[in-house]
Amino acid sequence: MHTLVQQYLFENRLFFRNKMNVFWNYIFPLFFLLLFGSLNFGGSIDYVLPGIIIMAIASSCLISTGISFVLMREKGYYRRMSIVPVSRFFLLGTQILQRYVVVLTQIVFLNLVALIVFSASPAYFGLDVWLLVSFGIFTFLALGFLAANISPNVEAAEAFTMLPFFTLLFLGGAFWPLSIMPEFLQKFAVFLPTPYLIGGIQSIVMIDASIFDLGKNILVLIAWGAVSLIMAVKFFRWE
Repeated sequence: MHTLVQQYLFENRLFFRNKMNVFWNYIFPLFFLLLFGSLNFGGSIDYVLPGIIIMAIASSCLISTGISFVLMREKGYYRRMSIVPVSRFFLLGTQILQRYVVVLTQIVFLNLVALIVFSASPAYFGLDVWLLVSFGIFTFLALGFLAANISPNVEAAEAFTMLPFFTLLFLGGAFWPLSIMPEFLQKFAVFLPTPYLIGGIQSIVMIDASIFDLGKNILVLIAWGAVSLIMAVKFFRWE
């Protein structure tokens, strides 16, 4: 337990030492929240905010985590870790925990801004939203670690994280309803995790659904996360 806490605190220091992590996790999603909130996009902040939350999760878990992981590997941090009795599962576990806490604080921050500035629903602070968002964080973190572990260098990591980032957001209904997209793209979007996370949050906030009503949404998120995490562990390398 003591080793876990030490490793978590170390990962936390490394994370906030990188200014780009602060940008992708806090400034980038806040800008879009203020932009779309001011434009009254969709007619209600409660319609817009779920997409902003998913964008915040994706920017943190995919882009920030993926690129940071490769950068630390190139600097030899993980090579040095390989000579101590620490398993790859322990290393990934502490990073998942650290990112999970960061993303939760990020989402609470966005929800507070939306509540104060745009009168968003207090339901965003409810347990059901928190549980569903937790499944989403797990899914996107697994995707981020997979992208990092198949990337030979930072330049490749940028491509391997940006491509799924924009695909999952723009084809997953983060910024516009899936119904306005061409039919073939709607059929493709059914296989993505994003619509199930966005739709689940909207259902909880706008029609008072319970987490127990969202079994399909949760199963899709777990399936994506589990497959991605297994592949991330398989492709993991210390250097």
